[in-house]
Amino acid sequence: MTQPASPAQQGQTDAGTRPPSTGPRKSDPADGGSPLRTLWARADIRTLSLLGVLAALIVVGGITKPDEFLDTRNLQLVLTQSSVIGVVTVGMTFVIVSGGIDLSVGAIVALASVWATTVATQEYGFGGILFTSVLVGVGCGLVNGLLIAYGGMVPFIATLAMLASARGLALQITDGRTQVVTVDGILDLGERDAYILGVPPLVLVFAAVTVVGWLVLNRTTFGRRTVAVGGNAEAARLAGIDVRRQRLYVRLGPEHQRQPLRTRRHRRRDHRRDPAQRRPGHHHRLRPRRPDLHHDHQHLRPQQPAERRPADRQGRDHRRRRAGPAPYRKHDLRKGSTDMPEFTSRRGLLFGTAAVSAGALLTACTSNEPSKEESTANDQPVADDKPGKEVTIGFAGPQADHGWLNAINDNAKKRAERYQDVTLEITEGSNDTAAQIGQIETLINKKVDVLVVLPADGKALTQVGLKAMRAGIPVVNLDRIFNTPQAYRCWIGGDNYGMGLNAGHYIGEKLKDKKNARVVELAGIDNLELTKQRTQGFDDALKNYPNIRKVARQAAEFTVESGQAKMAQLLQAQSKIDALWNHDDDQGVGALRAIEQAGRDEFLMVGGAGALSAFQAIKADNGVLKATVLYPPTMAASAIDLARALGQSKGVSGLAEFEIPASLTLYSAVVDKDNVDQYMSTGFK
Repeated sequence: MTQPASPAQQGQTDAGTRPPSTGPRKSDPADGGSPLRTLWARADIRTLSLLGVLAALIVVGGITKPDEFLDTRNLQLVLTQSSVIGVVTVGMTFVIVSGGIDLSVGAIVALASVWATTVATQEYGFGGILFTSVLVGVGCGLVNGLLIAYGGMVPFIATLAMLASARGLALQITDGRTQVVTVDGILDLGERDAYILGVPPLVLVFAAVTVVGWLVLNRTTFGRRTVAVGGNAEAARLAGIDVRRQRLYVRLGPEHQRQPLRTRRHRRRDHRRDPAQRRPGHHHRLRPRRPDLHHDHQHLRPQQPAERRPADRQGRDHRRRRAGPAPYRKHDLRKGSTDMPEFTSRRGLLFGTAAVSAGALLTACTSNEPSKEESTANDQPVADDKPGKEVTIGFAGPQADHGWLNAINDNAKKRAERYQDVTLEITEGSNDTAAQIGQIETLINKKVDVLVVLPADGKALTQVGLKAMRAGIPVVNLDRIFNTPQAYRCWIGGDNYGMGLNAGHYIGEKLKDKKNARVVELAGIDNLELTKQRTQGFDDALKNYPNIRKVARQAAEFTVESGQAKMAQLLQAQSKIDALWNHDDDQGVGALRAIEQAGRDEFLMVGGAGALSAFQAIKADNGVLKATVLYPPTMAASAIDLARALGQSKGVSGLAEFEIPASLTLYSAVVDKDNVDQYMSTGFK
């Protein structure tokens, strides 16, 4: 007679169903395993590889540009710019997990941005901009969701049509113009004062969105349904998930999901568990279903009956179900299942054609062909010499302690005097950044119409430029550029790299037939970016002439005295040279003195900037100075022209655009004996 097993024996029997333990498991730290091994065992190799690539990029950037790449400001800028893309990727994660794809996310972001920053929208402040951008995003997602979930369209086609439509509509709204944001709440997001513990606000927003997205995807019913639909849509449908509605919710966002998970029995409202209350054959409906696939993936039931007997249809709502025979669907978990079989290809083709046609039609609305009723670019008023709206221009520059800076002030004054409708408020120049900031703030308080600023230090005066733009005063940034384009409406300046490039080509053409030609360089202040750019352009030009070699370089300080001293050192160190490139005509005066004192004349000299004394020496052609490369101070006169056009809301004559350009780089022409008369009137003293 068999005795019942004791509890201890039962425990041994149950334990015997598992493989015998051979010792502490290495993957469990509590059993003696290493925590690092546990972390490695649970890690995703693909994720680790991406982190490895990111770490490699950081290392390369830190090695090649340690002072610039690893700078705190640069890292904050990189994180801020990446945050916008990061927020979009969180939403894309839900779309991809659900088994779809969205090609239109970039265009939708652009459309939401331009729609939310129109002049009319900005009147409602920060809240209006935020509400409009969210509304545009939800609206575009709703259209995508309806076309894909209920229209039966392929996601690739639907989102491609949305991409074209959103891009065309964005271009139609902006009319090809740059939109400037003046709302303080938006601009403050980029201010360092808004940083929290050194972290930009947009980075914190991205972090919050990432955490919320992870929680929704991994800890909510909506997230589980999204994964189920993406894994096998037909299996999810059989489990009671409304696949179409779920896909629509994914396009809109998880906050729209409200329906609880229901089973087939719940849908059919069949709660009669008492066998006495069931009709014959109903017990087959509640019997646990056998698995469709065995562990070796061989079908146990090749197919299901195409129709069921009336006795099998139970519940109150069976009359509302399809009366005809249900079509046979073959399920294969190895290959996936037929997705949304109730939609025919004819309907999908119809919706796809309609959506793509609508997108093409909307994009066509942005054609460059003007209609007869609408005004063309040729009808846009442009700035000219005729008197127009009165404009008050504030001008702030550094102290005129250099011939070129003095010419800047003279050009601005003379240009303003030319116009009857321009009043010029000019400040006393100062090289002290604090003093210049105070002068610009005074002009802001006077509520001038436009500001023209040549900063003593572009980086230090960026904030006051931002202040003027926020006050609704357009800023024309002259030459030395601010740190951010948000601090100015238009930048105009010279081409320092082009100066060196053109000087190098001029010397190269003169010496291209001379073997082993030797050139020297007399640079400006070495720690200035403009000096580095001029040297880089010169060196790049000489690379085109293998017979020429730069044998020496000295850095002066843009003064006559420093030019004379440094040139004397060059001449003493080099017994023979064939050409000299001097960065500045003012220090070139001192260099010519040193050359004359040394009695050297075996080489040619090329200057820079365009001083009147250099033009006169070139025309006389009785010394080593044969040419100079322009860095024209006439840019100040052009800045007054641009400021007047801004104040009168006019374009630039000769250009088709309605607005003045965002930046304007002047060409560095080479002036020699052949064209010196043409430029003589522009030379500065």
